[in-house]
Amino acid sequence: MSPVEGQTEVDARGPAFDPDDPAVVARWQRTVSGLYDRRNEAAVRRVIERDILEPGPDPDVHRRVHSQPEHAWALEHYLSKIVSRERILAGKARLPEIANLFETVGTPALAVPAHVLAAIWGIETRYGEHLGHFNAARSLTTLAVVDVRRPALWAEELERLLDLIASGTFADDAVTGSWCGALGHTQFMPRTLSTFGIDADGDGRVDVIASPRDALASAANYLTARGWSGGLPPLLEVRAHPTYDWADWELADERPLADWQSRGLSPSADVPAGADAMSWRLIAPEGHTGFLALVNGNYRALLGYNPAQSYAISVSLLARVIAEDRERDADWPASPEALTKGEIIRLQIALHAEGLDTGGLDGICGAETRKSVKAAQKQHGLVPDGFPTLALLQAVIPGR
Repeated sequence: MSPVEGQTEVDARGPAFDPDDPAVVARWQRTVSGLYDRRNEAAVRRVIERDILEPGPDPDVHRRVHSQPEHAWALEHYLSKIVSRERILAGKARLPEIANLFETVGTPALAVPAHVLAAIWGIETRYGEHLGHFNAARSLTTLAVVDVRRPALWAEELERLLDLIASGTFADDAVTGSWCGALGHTQFMPRTLSTFGIDADGDGRVDVIASPRDALASAANYLTARGWSGGLPPLLEVRAHPTYDWADWELADERPLADWQSRGLSPSADVPAGADAMSWRLIAPEGHTGFLALVNGNYRALLGYNPAQSYAISVSLLARVIAEDRERDADWPASPEALTKGEIIRLQIALHAEGLDTGGLDGICGAETRKSVKAAQKQHGLVPDGFPTLALLQAVIPGR
């Protein structure tokens, strides 16, 4: 979405959601009526009447759209909460179970390392302890009605969920999951499950809720399709020499390891075998003073699972510690002071006024905003690392 001059924070987040608002009620009724007209399967109609029509929209679902920890927490805080000692020890205990999965499935193409799957399983649901309590049909219908940014996406996810229910995929048609309709041990969205789901336990159904085997094999299948290859770790932490030229760096730059080293980047640990033969990209999610790493195609496969950098970094680091003979990683990198969501929106508005496209005024520092931040940093004589700082905000809004 292109920015609109003068757009406010409320506009960027979508309209306030009141389940009794006549406009919301009308959209809800139209949506439910359309579902009822299109779907005549007995199980689906039962779900529409019981889980959608009768309870109405779920206000808690809409609130959570704007409070996801991947975007709200600094990386240091996110890592300290997500890559916990509890998850590490539980992941180590699950490794034999996951390794045995591949012997059962017997598909070499699904050779995603067991410690990576353990990390995903642990982060998504704490190894099946927290599968989610939201009714998936109600959640997806709520989002299709009230999330003005992506109504078509949620409507498609809802249709695929109803297809899965109609086909008898799940043991219970009252399907529960996360607030956004993600399902099972590895939190698959219905569309993704429809395409990449695998029946690993051989019971004739792809049930990622009741079957950890199905969930883990499906996750491996998805990562393989997204380009996961071999056992090389997704990232290598690096340090940047003070003379490193940030102006010459772009997120899409892909170079051999030796090339990055010649430019002033040094790996923080031993380089694994095979790393020299791969191409790598540099990520600096919190700027030149924060966490720095070189990432490869396996990392980009993780971003396909969840597009937040903090998520992919957490999976990578948790997987590494699970695979090694220790209980936790070194101290997490300190996060620099970050702007608040409101400050990022003001920065986006100011950048837009300077002719720079941030891809929206939503308070989220996505790829387009980072490009514009980097361009503005160059204009104002700051280190052009793409990370929004108070110094940049003060530079583009004088007298703030």
